[in-house]
Amino acid sequence: MEWQAPLPEVRRHSVTRTLWAELPVDVRAAVTAHTGPVTAALDVPHGYNCTHASILTTAAGDVFVKAAPAAEAAAFHDREEVAAPFTAGIGPRLRQRARRGAWDVLAFDAVPAARHAHLAPGSADCAVLAGLLQASTTRTAPGNVPPWTSRWAEHATPSEAALLDGRTLVHGDINPHNVLLSAGRAWLVDWAAACRGPAWADVAEAAIRLMEEEHTARDAHAWASRIPAWRDADPAAVTVWADVCCRAWEARIGPADAASSNARHQALAAEAASAVAH
Repeated sequence: MEWQAPLPEVRRHSVTRTLWAELPVDVRAAVTAHTGPVTAALDVPHGYNCTHASILTTAAGDVFVKAAPAAEAAAFHDREEVAAPFTAGIGPRLRQRARRGAWDVLAFDAVPAARHAHLAPGSADCAVLAGLLQASTTRTAPGNVPPWTSRWAEHATPSEAALLDGRTLVHGDINPHNVLLSAGRAWLVDWAAACRGPAWADVAEAAIRLMEEEHTARDAHAWASRIPAWRDADPAAVTVWADVCCRAWEARIGPADAASSNARHQALAAEAASAVAH
């Protein structure tokens, strides 16, 4: 697949679900044309940016399907389709993209017996996530995904944006819901926010998720330091990232509501700077 222009920045939101049996006949037929007959359908009730999500048992194996009206989903699905060839071994394989009528559909290999990551202090999932990010942060991004900084473009100066530039494939939405664990390993799912940036970008966002689960900034930094991309990060760039994130959150929800998130970002950046100083 070739594109002539960068993909647009996407926005995430919750939506009301449509069940597999409620999808238009031609949408279901587009999927079964690739998988064979569906013998069971497990509708997935939670998630973002898709009107429908299900795990289908088919002659071709278990398939995870997500679908939404094309007017809402095209930008998200474009991003996932472009990223898919670069995520082998770290994300489930994209089997199919189909557009039928007003609907846009993606079908992936389903992750068997999967559960979402638990990132609380003491959880073994934290080490599994570190191993996954050690692998994912070595992937080069396709040239037409947007830069990581596009989400904060109005809050970063050109010199700050330059410090946050990079050629690494960035997932862009690291959170427990997007980390599936199965059979002792982890997968990154939902690449709808895929972008290009510094190798440490996803590690930084994952460290913030740990802090949201009551890890201290020091412990989150120590966890991140298991991953070479974080150890090699420029502390000045990490500080700029924290500052830009704080400005963006304050502009979006106001200083009071942004205070706790901003404190986490600043504390993590301070730990990164302190580690270099010592």
